[in-house]
Amino acid sequence: MRKAETVSSRTSSVESTRSPPANRPTASGAQMSSSMDLLSAPKAHEAIAASKSATKSKQQCNVEIDGQQRSVTCEDLVNFLRRMLNKVSAENMLKEEHKALLRRQRHISEFCKNLSVNGKNRYSHMVNFNEHAVRLKPTAPGDGKYIHASQIHHTYGNFILAQGPTRNSVVDFYRLIWSNRVKLIVCVDPLVDARNCVHYFEFNQGKTVKVARRFTVLTCKIMKTETPNLTLYELYMANKELRSGATGRKILLLHFSAWEVLRPPTARILLEIVRCMRTLETPSRGSLHPDPILVHGSCGVRRSGIVAVTSMLCNQISLTQKLSIVWTAIEIRRVRYGVLRNRLSFIIVLEAVFLYATSIGALDPHGKIHDVLPIIRRERCRLEGESRRNLHNAFA
Repeated sequence: MRKAETVSSRTSSVESTRSPPANRPTASGAQMSSSMDLLSAPKAHEAIAASKSATKSKQQCNVEIDGQQRSVTCEDLVNFLRRMLNKVSAENMLKEEHKALLRRQRHISEFCKNLSVNGKNRYSHMVNFNEHAVRLKPTAPGDGKYIHASQIHHTYGNFILAQGPTRNSVVDFYRLIWSNRVKLIVCVDPLVDARNCVHYFEFNQGKTVKVARRFTVLTCKIMKTETPNLTLYELYMANKELRSGATGRKILLLHFSAWEVLRPPTARILLEIVRCMRTLETPSRGSLHPDPILVHGSCGVRRSGIVAVTSMLCNQISLTQKLSIVWTAIEIRRVRYGVLRNRLSFIIVLEAVFLYATSIGALDPHGKIHDVLPIIRRERCRLEGESRRNLHNAFA
């Protein structure tokens, strides 16, 4: 019996799970020992086959992992060690690789330093990255360098996304316009509540706004467009810091006054805003690239981001017949925090660029897009309703 109890380790796990029923007679003594020996061979064969099957599936998994790893640029281990043995090469390599890691990071130290300064930041949760931040040049005593704005230099667009001016940052806002030679401003805030954006120019023709005895802004012309609630203002901005005899600058301001955060415009109206904006942009002096377009709402993230990303994607479709909405959004989000941060913003851009692609013939309006657009519109309506319900419940 002792021999029967000490079963080989290869078959013990198998045999333990296959004990005979209680009412079935069992072999004893030498009979049990011989039966174990007879059973051990096929059971061992089954265990080996199961092990091979597991190894094969693991190899298949490794093939998939290897395929994913091949898509990542890497260095041969031997070459890496060879370079590390060279002291000068190793020091330079480590320094450059560490710098590359830092370049991928995003910092908000400048934003945090100015949180305590009244009026510099409208919202404490809408941060401004140090990287790609617009820095003002002090030209008068007391001037600072900080403003809540980000510069976007992209293949298909040149933008400055900025927070709408507060009562204490109007001077900085006009310093931003002057120092960056902005000739076109796109305002997507209704300008009815100073807590969201200060009314920094006159709605009436012939009226002037004076800003801290440094800037004067005259409203020269007011032109209504064919798009409802979209108005074009021609402003004349003068900088009193300049020497006598210096001329001011003409600035165009495109104002869409009917864009509430929870009630965005239709895709067609959004495209009209973008078309009008692209028509008005002008190239820089001595450069083929257009001057930066200043786009702002209240925080310069939600509505401003939708306008900028839609414009860039429309340019991409026009020039390349291609669309990279996810990659473009990732690039812009690395520059400006919070752009397209919810699904509704993403759906708004997606519907607009698909509609634009059909309008220029890049997509067949009777093809698959004919079935896709209704799906996008239904999802947009659902998300808009969900956002309004969430806001209502938050204040209920």
